[in-house]
Amino acid sequence: MTREDLLLKIEDLENEYRKEKIDRATYLKKHKSITNKFNKANYPTFSQIMSKNGIKVKRQTSGWYTYIGINFSVGFSQQSCESTWWEVDLYEDNVDPRVFNHFEDYNQFDRKADVLESLYNFDKSLTFKK
Repeated sequence: MTREDLLLKIEDLENEYRKEKIDRATYLKKHKSITNKFNKANYPTFSQIMSKNGIKVKRQTSGWYTYIGINFSVGFSQQSCESTWWEVDLYEDNVDPRVFNHFEDYNQFDRKADVLESLYNFDKSLTFKK
């Protein structure tokens, strides 16, 4: 759905509302539906971007996941002591040395989304270097 399509649909909806063919609640519900369709078509979520690029995240157990990217696969998990954070599992068997070197200095993330974004950006940077 393009911006022009959205504007035309909203204009038609407004005309129906002005002519009193629909009530305000129906108008608002349809308006929200149209804008949600537009946003889904034009502003993909991070998970949609990752799947479009062939990247997957598999859940192993509670708090343990595997990032399966273009250039490497690595586990990441939620860790805790006095606080809770997410980190890439650098000391597992068969960890790509590039991943180890990249995350060796800083490997604490506040949210799962932050560690995924960091892994995705590093994976994409390796793709562009080739």
